[in-house]
Amino acid sequence: GGVNSWKTDQCASFHTEAGCASDDACMWDATILLPTPPPTPPPQCVFKTGADLMKDLREAWGCDPNAALPTSCPCLGHNGQTTFPCPAGLEWSPTPGELCVNATVDRHAGWVTGPAVMSASYGASCYSENVETSSLVCTRTHPDQTQFGVPAGTCSEIHGDGYNEAMNSSSWCVGQMFCFVDPCNCNEVDIAVSNYFPAARNNGAPAYYSFAACGDTNLWKHDQCVGVVDQQSCGDDAACMWMTSTTTSTTELGICKFKSGSSLMRALRHHWGCDANAALPQSCPCLGHNNQSSFPCPAEDLKWSPASGEQCVNATVDRKKGWVTGDAIMSASYGASCSSSNHETSSLVCTGTHPDQAEFGVRAGSCSEYGDGYNEAMNSSNWCVGQKFCFVDPCNCNEEDIAISNYFPAAKNKGAPAYYSFATCGGVNAWKTDQCASFGSSTSCASDDACIWDPDVVVPTPPPAPAPQCVFKNGDDLMKGLRSTWGCDANAPLPTSCPCLGHSNQTTFLCPAGLKWSPAANEKCVNATVDRKKGWVTGDAIMSASYGASCSSPNHETSSLVCTGTHPDQADFGVSAGSCHQLYGDGYNEAMNSSSWCVGQTFCFVDPCNCNESDIAVSNYFPASKNGGASAYYSFATCGGVNLWKTDHCAALASEQSCGKDAACTWSITSTTTTTTTTTTTTATSGYPGVCKFKKGSDLIITLRKAWGCDEMADLPTSCPCLGHNGQSTFKCPAGLHWKPDEGEQCVHATTDRLAGWATGDAIISASYGANCNSPNHETSSLVCTSTHPDQAEFGVPAGSCSEYGDGYNEAMNSSSWCVGQKFCFVDPCNCNEADIAVSNYFPAAKNNGAPAYYSFA
Repeated sequence: GGVNSWKTDQCASFHTEAGCASDDACMWDATILLPTPPPTPPPQCVFKTGADLMKDLREAWGCDPNAALPTSCPCLGHNGQTTFPCPAGLEWSPTPGELCVNATVDRHAGWVTGPAVMSASYGASCYSENVETSSLVCTRTHPDQTQFGVPAGTCSEIHGDGYNEAMNSSSWCVGQMFCFVDPCNCNEVDIAVSNYFPAARNNGAPAYYSFAACGDTNLWKHDQCVGVVDQQSCGDDAACMWMTSTTTSTTELGICKFKSGSSLMRALRHHWGCDANAALPQSCPCLGHNNQSSFPCPAEDLKWSPASGEQCVNATVDRKKGWVTGDAIMSASYGASCSSSNHETSSLVCTGTHPDQAEFGVRAGSCSEYGDGYNEAMNSSNWCVGQKFCFVDPCNCNEEDIAISNYFPAAKNKGAPAYYSFATCGGVNAWKTDQCASFGSSTSCASDDACIWDPDVVVPTPPPAPAPQCVFKNGDDLMKGLRSTWGCDANAPLPTSCPCLGHSNQTTFLCPAGLKWSPAANEKCVNATVDRKKGWVTGDAIMSASYGASCSSPNHETSSLVCTGTHPDQADFGVSAGSCHQLYGDGYNEAMNSSSWCVGQTFCFVDPCNCNESDIAVSNYFPASKNGGASAYYSFATCGGVNLWKTDHCAALASEQSCGKDAACTWSITSTTTTTTTTTTTTATSGYPGVCKFKKGSDLIITLRKAWGCDEMADLPTSCPCLGHNGQSTFKCPAGLHWKPDEGEQCVHATTDRLAGWATGDAIISASYGANCNSPNHETSSLVCTSTHPDQAEFGVPAGSCSEYGDGYNEAMNSSSWCVGQKFCFVDPCNCNEADIAVSNYFPAAKNNGAPAYYSFA
């Protein structure tokens, strides 16, 4: 009365048709693609922002609810702690005479805090260094480090001394500006309670701080809130709140966007040493130059054509894919004024002639259609033309889109970056927006001073556009087309069966000598047109006349390159792939199983007007020219099989034209859209569109009964008794096993999953395993059931060198959900009416007197 969930799981682990076919209990369904349901949003701890935090803070601090809301957010100038001279022996190095304060800082993994000594200047003003000297997250030297200053030493190597002096182990640890504020006198909405100076260290009241007051973003608090996994712990931090609708993506939450507004203005004015007390500028004049040393433009080596006498400058421009920069020569007029042409003469992104182009001026691969790799229109990206900007002095500019020039960094600009603005010329900085958006993490985003990471925004992934694909016709599509093509009587009743013709309708002759395969004595052959070269290119061949005559014919693919090739690079039937460093046999695989569909499939030739199966297909082997002017048709379904090779063949046709040339294929515009009422297929990135699923019902019954030689004329069984044994030779269980046999218990040899990825090896298990429905059926020797860590690679061997994963054997044997509580027994498939019968991996033919062992959970 059980359900074989473990076998279903194992079948589902095969993601290709070849892998699926390696297990007789699995079959590949080429017509189904399991839709990926949208994940159920789990609750999550997130950083409070906006009105949520402002309301809580003002109420908690007793701010006057009737008072006008503050319009600014001044720094307090201190962190409110008692100061003392910094002691010796700290992990970090204070300056002579520096004052320190006591703090409570994350000292253990999981944001567990402990006492620490920090600089008294920490958080006093926006311009304080605010170095995270005492934080584990910022100073750890390995992700597994669990304690501040103590290296991760439970594994086989020590990662430094446990203290990263750069204090940049997390992206938020450096370069962020903040200060402590009075929440009742601050209009910023990112105010947060300081974990470093809680009420116990701050005269009974929490200390509050703001990043926005200094024009920055609080990334570290976002990280800390996200790290809290339960609602109670989340509620313990006044700066976090519990949300029940958020993303389940493992990708870092957030988006890298172009800095604008006060965030950039304040940062720039600070970095450039602008007078903080001076009045803010009211305009933004162009400098009239790009501040580079100019020289006459050279006559050669440029892809673009300078004007006569034009001056040039050296620049650092994107020259390789992925915004990788290199030296370039550009016009000296670039960015001098709003009226400058500002042509992107030397940028790969603007001059590339194909998306795959990897380097400036070098065309993509060997394809001649992409010109010489230089687009003279310089419009390969939409921001490349028509944009106006100029270089500006950030201390004398009131525009909010000021950005640092990648073309003229500090190294090329007398030690200081060059700044520019599109807004001062009435334009929009589309290219910088694009470049910031290309940074997928807060770390890479922080590498560009003009970009800022917004942890509260997640860009949704748009669904891919529907793509056309060649798929195997079935059902009404094929039946309608075939009956019309063959002139079947449209008014006649549809056939209710599909008998084999008993032949392939070809002229037969005595099989000649000299074939790659070995005909039987006096065997008859026929001429055929078979795939002889790579890419399904056909040629003449000689095959057995019994091919496709009946469901019981061997149907050996004796003359197919796809079935007999000895290497994926083999280009011609019977000719070994000899252009590699070694020869792969003689080019002929006598097992004829080089593709999974080549063996074990049963089919026969049929009359399409007298066949009710919907998988009828036109034979490529016997086309009209070899079949008296009419095509030959066949069916797998009439023999209880599935036509995998035709699905493979159709999928290989990449254009609508080539697809249309095969009457068994149809061109389909596929989509990934899935609704509650309609499910459509999708274009798979590799292999077939489909899913590997557990065989059941008539699919398995027909296959098993035929394979075991059951009497096809006998009545089907009406019950399914257990055999009472697993068919193996028994012996007394030896000592030294990972599991504990009972006194005198008998054991058997088995082939069990012993390595990661279901790789098998010899094992010893109880002889009672699968004998009847009441057997304990303990999975004593399975890695999947006894592993102590997901990374464990071998049965009984703990994962890596880390001692925390025990001895590598879980005595409860419940490491996967299917390992316990399932009932099954071994059965005779010819005397069983259950539809979930499966071949045992534990007792294959080699261990079962030459025949597989079968079992049933149902």
